[in-house]
Parts: sequence; structure tokens; C-alpha cells
Amino acid sequence: MTFLGVDWKQIQAMLGHTMLSTTMDIYVDMVDTVHKDAASKLDGWFPAEDNGGGDTEDGPTEAEGA
Repeated sequence: MTFLGVDWKQIQAMLGHTMLSTTMDIYVDMVDTVHKDAASKLDGWFPAEDNGGGDTEDGPTEAEGA
């Protein structure tokens, strides 16, 4: 398990936490918040499309030139 490519056990050691659960309790919620904030900011770049068909498949279909 990693954060930004760094193993959580390494982060634990660098922060001087005796238990990994301490590191995880403090930082996992923060990481989730950062990810949600980034997703919210990027959401404006990728507006939702309404294809009218209710089809949830991603990408073009064979008829569309897939």
C-alpha cells in the first residue's frame, strides 16, 4: 500500500510513529479529502455528456468507429 509511490511503512518510520495505525488514522482521511478536492476541481474539465440512450458503456461503439 502506497501514497504517492511511497510505502506507508516508510512514511510511518519517517514520521516516527510506533504503529502504522497511527499514521493511517491521521493521514488517510487527509488523502481522501485531497483526492475529493482534486476530483471536484477536475470535474469542470470533463463535463457530463447526455447521449440520450441511457447507455453506460464508455467510448465509441463499433458503429461510431471504435
